[in-house]
Amino acid sequence: GVLSGLLWLPLLSLNDGNDAALTRVFDDLDLDAYQYTLVATAVTGLISTFAILPATVLATESTTSTHKTVSYAVYLSIIDSGSSASGWITAPIVTSLGIEYGDWEPGLTKLIWIGAGSQLAVLVLLPLIRNWQSSTRVSKG
Repeated sequence: GVLSGLLWLPLLSLNDGNDAALTRVFDDLDLDAYQYTLVATAVTGLISTFAILPATVLATESTTSTHKTVSYAVYLSIIDSGSSASGWITAPIVTSLGIEYGDWEPGLTKLIWIGAGSQLAVLVLLPLIRNWQSSTRVSKG
């Protein structure tokens, strides 16, 4: 997720007056901005599909067969809410790190580590949720 987001950086102006840095990036790639956008969209979409697949399987397979559809709907709602919340949470972090157009470092590196750490924390917590569900089913049954 975090690394695929970096694909969009060359499309941002670096505020050097004539966008020379942006032009250099596309000259090296031998692509215009439209072609680069198509490639970045395809790569980002593919990466996000593979990234979300294990969590989707966990959300649907960890419930009883009669509740799989509801479980999937709740999961999609949580993803949508999480996307919105992450924007609200990230905005003050970006401000506090001093990340601005044309001045990415060292704040961008810190933000990438924060994002990667957050995603890792979720992956660490998933087995705990599964164990909690299993123990709850055993105590009810």
